[in-house]
Amino acid sequence: MDMSNIKIFGNHSPVVGVKEYYSINELFGNSVPKQNFLPEYQVASNDQVKWSVWIFERGSWRKTKENDKTGITVDYIFYQKSLAREAIKLSVEVNGEKAIFDIKPLKTSQAKIVHVDLLDANLSKPTKPFAYGDWIVARVHCVGMDRFSLAVTLWEDDGGKTKQNTTNVRIQEKRGIVLNGIADVSFQLKPSFAWLANAKLAEGDTSEGEFHEYYVTAEFLERKSKRVPSLNTNVPNPDYKPKVVIKQTPAEKKGPSKKEVKGINKSDNKVYDYHETKVSIKPTTDFNPVWEKINSILKVNVDENWWKKKEEKKGICVSEARIRAFMRMLRVKEDTAGDSGYEKNVGGKSFIKDYKKDWSTHPKISIYIKRINKNSNAAGAYQFMGDTYDEIIRNYGKRYKISNFTKESQDKMCLILMKHYYKDDRPKSFYNPESVGSKEWRKRFKNQQADIIQLIIDDDIKRAALLSSLCWASLPDSPYGQQSSLYTFTDVKKIYDSYLKEELVATSKELYLKKGFLKEFGYSCCDGYNDINTGCSDKSDIDLRNKITFYAQKTSTDCNITCRKIMKIIDIYPENPTEHDGESYYQTALETKDRKGLTLNIDNFKKGINYIDKSLEAGYPIMVGVHHSNIYKYNETSVPTTDHYVIIVGRFCDNNVLKYRFWDVGTKNGEINDYKFTKHEDKLYSDEIFHKGKSYVVSQIRRNKKIDDNSLITF
Repeated sequence: MDMSNIKIFGNHSPVVGVKEYYSINELFGNSVPKQNFLPEYQVASNDQVKWSVWIFERGSWRKTKENDKTGITVDYIFYQKSLAREAIKLSVEVNGEKAIFDIKPLKTSQAKIVHVDLLDANLSKPTKPFAYGDWIVARVHCVGMDRFSLAVTLWEDDGGKTKQNTTNVRIQEKRGIVLNGIADVSFQLKPSFAWLANAKLAEGDTSEGEFHEYYVTAEFLERKSKRVPSLNTNVPNPDYKPKVVIKQTPAEKKGPSKKEVKGINKSDNKVYDYHETKVSIKPTTDFNPVWEKINSILKVNVDENWWKKKEEKKGICVSEARIRAFMRMLRVKEDTAGDSGYEKNVGGKSFIKDYKKDWSTHPKISIYIKRINKNSNAAGAYQFMGDTYDEIIRNYGKRYKISNFTKESQDKMCLILMKHYYKDDRPKSFYNPESVGSKEWRKRFKNQQADIIQLIIDDDIKRAALLSSLCWASLPDSPYGQQSSLYTFTDVKKIYDSYLKEELVATSKELYLKKGFLKEFGYSCCDGYNDINTGCSDKSDIDLRNKITFYAQKTSTDCNITCRKIMKIIDIYPENPTEHDGESYYQTALETKDRKGLTLNIDNFKKGINYIDKSLEAGYPIMVGVHHSNIYKYNETSVPTTDHYVIIVGRFCDNNVLKYRFWDVGTKNGEINDYKFTKHEDKLYSDEIFHKGKSYVVSQIRRNKKIDDNSLITF
């Protein structure tokens, strides 16, 4: 065969979520491979036929390394995100000859879950074995399902994925919302799970063996389950004691796998694909257990009762963890992540090794940057310009004890920029550039000025990233046109969340800020570690959304009535204002007399949280009042502190931080959007932002009463 005539056979317009086959053999079809085809056109071995997928972005073609394959015939599934690509092409190379095949994916008319990947805490394919103490991220790939809600469950496998309700151990269930074809749900492999796994054995087994097998299922939240499982991952059993010296694999000890390659889900008679992959890992044993950081191999104390001992928890200031995670996020697209980033000059070279500079001052090495057609002397972890460095030293050097360009100084200068440089609005000239398009783009910054550090402390990451883009041009909202169109706030948030998980477990060594740095910058949130979240390992996950039906309020004043309508479905209603307090029995906050702040009632808050927990555990949702603004439509209100009412419908533990899920009746998407309150020592506040940048703070907690006899539900 003439190799110059090599061709690719397959479907130019694959439907997203459908497996398609591509081949250099013309007898091989599209979506379904033909059987018993004659290899008369085979001119090379499978290893010689190399496939790759290329995408067009930012004016050039980029190869997606994760899609490289070999073989005369290969298969690909194109996902939801491929619909947004400017162009896609499939390439095949055989002995130096190439062929190109244009791909234009089509939308699907069928909403479905395609498959589930298990990733590490950095949202990457694991490069190390999972172990107890690690975080697993279940990435659910979907098509036609944006904003759908999914139930994602972690299982310990004891005899096959068709036996979830019999021999398998349901470890934890969480909810996820599909955005851009993906839902990411995180699970921590807590050491206590080892005990659960060992407590229940598959029929015929005398022990769990050396490994615990875990997998994740994802399903639609509908009357009929549509469950799709992930591949298996094995976690070393810390209680396992080998009986013989001869090394064996888990498969040899447990016998052949009992899982089906394809089977029937007994609950709804639907056919699904089940997949199995063994991941062999070995534990490292030490008599002094040490957790390094997420994704490190877990070191295990061989004391057989180790799991019974209460874990010591070091105090971690949540606010400082957030700031550190945000700073690390900034460095990702600046291409300065890691310790070497502190000495990186614009252009990529080290100003220490390549330019023979030192840490005594900013290097001020000017380099021509073709991409922006101008010179730049940006340097360091945060790519400070030389004049910015001079200004910081002049105005803030003495105050914050900065006199050089060392690693700690660079971290401090980043904090100075975030704290001091964006409190004032931009000048009028900023909003009136020559380009009309730029003028429209810059409107998003109007009236957004703030202390970025305070925004991060308040968990307003979106606004913090917006203002930071005025300094760091790689961020999505940057007005300077240097950022990638494919880098969105969703990506920013994923990177930030990933780093925050690490920082909440243990302070990373990625930065050089000293513990307690926020106090030096004038923030008292971590004084005495009042801001420390004390964990939630003793709290079970609860979800009551399937017991009630969501309604959105019809008018701007119907929130209370609408909440009562929802709760009436299960024959309960919230208590009215009481003589105990003018607003609520558990009044957790009141406005100050000047209506410019809140006075928190810590005693009521603790009692109210206890009531919420007891109610959820008994199967009852809770109506709570929230405060979000000091600006009112009316001069007088009967309930001055509480602006709105929502319903708490569940709780869960996220990165050792207790969260309460709620429905917001004030929006038609109040059920679809996964709204959450975070518990702190003195308040519950919303993770999401409402009403022009304001978070919800719970101001009252209403007790429940029974409709049939008006009796108060107490515990």
